Amino acid sequence: MWFSNLIDIENWKRRMVTITESNDSNQQQQQQQSKNDEQQQQQNFEQHVVPDKFYGRYRLTTSDNFDAFLREIGVGFLARKLANLTRPHLEIVKEPNGYIAMKVEAPHKTLVNRFRINEYFNETRMDGKVCKSIVEFIPPNKFIQMQWDNGLEIKYIREFVDNKINVKSICNNIQSFRVYTRLISSDNFDAFLKEIGVGFMQRKAANLASPDLELIKEEDGWTTIKVKTPIKNVVNRFKLGEFFQETRVDGKVCKSKVTFEPPNKFIQMQWDDNLEIKYVREFVDNKINVTSTCNGVECFRVYERADK
Repeated sequence: MWFSNLIDIENWKRRMVTITESNDSNQQQQQQQSKNDEQQQQQNFEQHVVPDKFYGRYRLTTSDNFDAFLREIGVGFLARKLANLTRPHLEIVKEPNGYIAMKVEAPHKTLVNRFRINEYFNETRMDGKVCKSIVEFIPPNKFIQMQWDNGLEIKYIREFVDNKINVKSICNNIQSFRVYTRLISSDNFDAFLKEIGVGFMQRKAANLASPDLELIKEEDGWTTIKVKTPIKNVVNRFKLGEFFQETRVDGKVCKSKVTFEPPNKFIQMQWDDNLEIKYVREFVDNKINVTSTCNGVECFRVYERADK
């Protein structure tokens, strides 16, 4: 009898050990599952979070095969022509509650769309069409957007590289490639233009233009300054220290003189009727810092050297 009881006790001990081991195993599995869940949540969170460095204001600097892409997605001739003539600004803004605003500014139209990552939304395009869209962020530097317009499926890949956004647009194997470059700085420009007598519509166009500025050294001491905008190109030639007739982008012809102040400054004086206007262009590394002054109104702009 006592032998049977001893066997029962040993069996009970073995069952207890088995139960304990099973409980320990379950706890370990639960802990591992909890850890996996936390890692997955962190990955999901990271995929939804767009780094702050990508937010900002950009301007279009390169465009390839854009007309063919617009035609493929059904944009009409006149709208395509206008789109190809403009170099819009693109602003990406971080908003509360996980929203992102994407603002496109062109001389003829301004458009704002708001969305959350991985959520469907109705997007209004520049041609006026409203399409179903969704945007996914792929770490470390890509927006992948899918857009549906009736029977068309359109894909946009926005890749952030340094101070640029490389945009590839795809529809039915037709691809367009555009590059937007971050706007460095333009402060108080509208107030300065108003002070020197530029009208409202011209100021609006100038604020959206983001011109290219090219300086060319020529023979016999001549320097050429080319200003290129989507609306108008202006070329002026001068010799340092000599008066010359300068044509501005707003069409006015003014008396001007440019001097060089070592080691890195162009000082320009310009006279327009009774106005005296001063421009200081300071060359620092790969940038030109331009300070423009008239009647105490000062404007500051920065031009960054473009890739050759």
